[in-house]
Amino acid sequence: MTQLTTEQSQILEGLIRSYQENPESAKGSLLVHLNDELRAETNRLERCETLYGHSQTSDGNVRSELSDAFANTESIKGRTLCLKHQSRINKILRAQQMVTFDTFGECVECGRQIAPARLSAKIEAIHCIDCQNVLELKNAQKTRPSLAF
Repeated sequence: MTQLTTEQSQILEGLIRSYQENPESAKGSLLVHLNDELRAETNRLERCETLYGHSQTSDGNVRSELSDAFANTESIKGRTLCLKHQSRINKILRAQQMVTFDTFGECVECGRQIAPARLSAKIEAIHCIDCQNVLELKNAQKTRPSLAF
């Protein structure tokens, strides 16, 4: 994710507020910002693939060009990093679609508006902070080992 200066973050937050008040007025500017984010993340993915020897297959899966990829810890770390970049690209693409359909900034769980400060920090967020906290708590409970004997 691109690290924004305080001033850039405040400008983005204002843009998001404008979009939430009147989507048509800020849609173009928001799409430009998302395109910039997409381009930056795509560049990071390409550097990752070059550095770690991974490439994208036609079905969207990342494959290793190294014969011993899974035995090599660095390759596994590289694969994980490349997958994170690809995941963020997919989330940015989803955010672009949401802007296009005037649903950007709405929590997909409860329908409330996501706080502009949250969106300026994580432009691809699809949950308000309350729903995100509930989701993380549920996921933590699922992964916690059982103490039953």
